[in-house]
Amino acid sequence: MARKRDRAIEVFFYTGVEVVPKDVVRVKFASTVTEVAPYTFVNCHSLVEVVLKEAILMIGECAFRGCSSLISITLPSTVREVGDRAFGGCIKLREVVLNEGLLAIGEIAFYGCTSLESITLPSTVREVGGDRAFGGCVKLREVVLNEGLLTISDRAFYGCHSLESITLPSTVREVGDRAFGG
Repeated sequence: MARKRDRAIEVFFYTGVEVVPKDVVRVKFASTVTEVAPYTFVNCHSLVEVVLKEAILMIGECAFRGCSSLISITLPSTVREVGDRAFGGCIKLREVVLNEGLLAIGEIAFYGCTSLESITLPSTVREVGGDRAFGGCVKLREVVLNEGLLTISDRAFYGCHSLESITLPSTVREVGDRAFGG
């Protein structure tokens, strides 16, 4: 007798306290949520859409790591920090919108986002954070860095084989070891 397969959860309303089912497809956040806690959506392979509210201040460590079906993400202007490995391994992630107000991008934050083709850092970002923030983004062709950026950390864009050109803003004071290696 064949076992009936459970259907994926089409829309999940996240209030910040419940355990997230791994088969969630779309997530909407309650207006009271101010942080996507570390590891909240890690390896939710069916997740294709995330609707973040303006109240969110931080995307925690590994919050969306391994969400292999996620195609795009828009961070509201209230987000100040993208934690370490927050979107690492999101292999279908093609579009990332980072709004003014973002201050920090953690280590390996977008590492291995192999479908990402362009990224624009808002003028409020002072440092392309930690080691390999965009490392392994093999299709990344265009990076727009705005005035206000001070530091590009070690291996920030390491292994971005498709990167065609980059213009450093006049405010950049430090480019880390192998920032554009490979």
